[in-house]
Amino acid sequence: MESVRTSDGYEIPFVVEGPDDGPGLVFAHGLMGTGAVQRLQLAPLVEAGWKVVTFDQRGHGGATPVTHPSGYHPVAMGADLWAVADASGLDRCWIGGGSMGAATSFRASRLQPQRVDGLVQAVPALRDEAHAMIFGFDAIAGVLHDHGIDGLIAALRHLAASAGRDESDEIFLEKLRTHDPDSLELALRNVPRWVLEDVPSAFSELDFRIVVIGWDNDPIHPLQCAKDIAAVAGVDLIELDQIDVFTDRGLLGRTLLASLTKAPA
Repeated sequence: MESVRTSDGYEIPFVVEGPDDGPGLVFAHGLMGTGAVQRLQLAPLVEAGWKVVTFDQRGHGGATPVTHPSGYHPVAMGADLWAVADASGLDRCWIGGGSMGAATSFRASRLQPQRVDGLVQAVPALRDEAHAMIFGFDAIAGVLHDHGIDGLIAALRHLAASAGRDESDEIFLEKLRTHDPDSLELALRNVPRWVLEDVPSAFSELDFRIVVIGWDNDPIHPLQCAKDIAAVAGVDLIELDQIDVFTDRGLLGRTLLASLTKAPA
């Protein structure tokens, strides 16, 4: 694992996998996620010869904790993605992310579009209106504040079981122990309040390839958000089953491999 320091002082750990001469992808994880979990999901791309870069976003995992709400800003986090790309030796490449990471990578694409070969938006959750589940994130943040990481894990394990996922989230849940609790609480209270005023409208202006993935029956990641982005971008939406993604760790990677290597229309 390597690390890079951002212009505003955050240390961001990252891992590069795959050959240096392979096509590149820098991929950002979602809220409460880590680069380690993302690496498991993207392994099929590495096996196919891609150079895949994953990292812990600021305030998460091994990255510098965020101590003030202003530290969680989508533009700053988009710049973090390019700092990681630079440190990995990537100039032009695919970029992308899931959930919060979809917003991070979208912002990165707006900061330096000349460097983007293509953009992946996996289960995007944030757009030009307030998120409908802010109260739920606040409740989770309250559990973390009152009962610590162990209490948060217990609560999320119960939610996963009630959704029919049973033990399929265990790797993600155990990785929660790598987070700084105060930093994670700040993320839970602030990231869901992002309102991206140019999503989905700006997707009509992008002149690189776009891949959009969504799933149904998840109010945290509304399928309509993914549908609207795909429609404005003029691309077909790829729909996956949420439980399949959690139980088959390579499904996301295989789906992306098929999509990213597909010849442009």
